[in-house]
Amino acid sequence: MPANFQPFISGLSNYLKSNSSSSPSDTANIVATLYVGSLTGTQTVISAASIVPPPPTLIANGFDISFKSAGVVREGKISPSTFAPAANAIIAEFTKLQIAPMPPVLPTIGPVLGYTITNPGISADLMMDIYNAFTSTDPNRCAQLLASGFIKHLSTVGGIYSGLIATPTGPIPAPPIPWSGLQ
Repeated sequence: MPANFQPFISGLSNYLKSNSSSSPSDTANIVATLYVGSLTGTQTVISAASIVPPPPTLIANGFDISFKSAGVVREGKISPSTFAPAANAIIAEFTKLQIAPMPPVLPTIGPVLGYTITNPGISADLMMDIYNAFTSTDPNRCAQLLASGFIKHLSTVGGIYSGLIATPTGPIPAPPIPWSGLQ
């Protein structure tokens, strides 16, 4: 089952429409919680192994810093780099992302180390997508752009898989198998 960002889009859009945020921290927590919730069911493209979604705390902190930075600059003067803390927090969480080692990647029959993240995504692209979303004045468009950026980010995450291959004398370690993309 791939990631599902529909609840993220509707939840964030409704939250932004209600304009009920009492602080940047509230909005940051909503964004992070909805985002992490959308990652439930996310799988590797190569073998459909499930990820363990990260806790929302670090991501919420990154968005909080970005939102507070955006609030202290003059109207219309924020830049993509305003959202670097938010993007970097997501990248940091994906650096230590846990992925279930099964099912194995073919032609392996089981894991040795399983999945290792070597590319947690591209921070600059994610930062730009977050900027584009939060400079939109339409709550629906903001939520859709942000979800689109998150989905794009998932496609850039990659690494290697270490597994065993069957031989007549028993299983032996296979060469590392590169993989790219979460869905």
